[in-house]
Amino acid sequence: MEEQAFFSEMQRLSMEMDTIIDKYNMRDRVLSVTVTGLIDHDIFGDTRIKAIYSYSLDSEEELNHVIDFINSTWEDVDGMREDEGPDFDDLLDGTGIELED
Repeated sequence: MEEQAFFSEMQRLSMEMDTIIDKYNMRDRVLSVTVTGLIDHDIFGDTRIKAIYSYSLDSEEELNHVIDFINSTWEDVDGMREDEGPDFDDLLDGTGIELED
């Protein structure tokens, strides 16, 4: 029951986004890919994804641009994933503060 309520509310929010797109007359300019889901495992341990999704794309080329954008923003400017944390030596560079080895 909780999952069904979750997906119902997420669908409502998606419909609300569509209303805002139309309110500002942006339908012909909007580029959007939305996927919201839950990850489960079946009795064999295989991963299953239950998701709702919507696409607002005009072509496969636009889809590829979105995928490229996601890939480029997944990594920060130093090329490390966000969950790896900062390089403190780089952060302290030029401050005169040194980390002990």
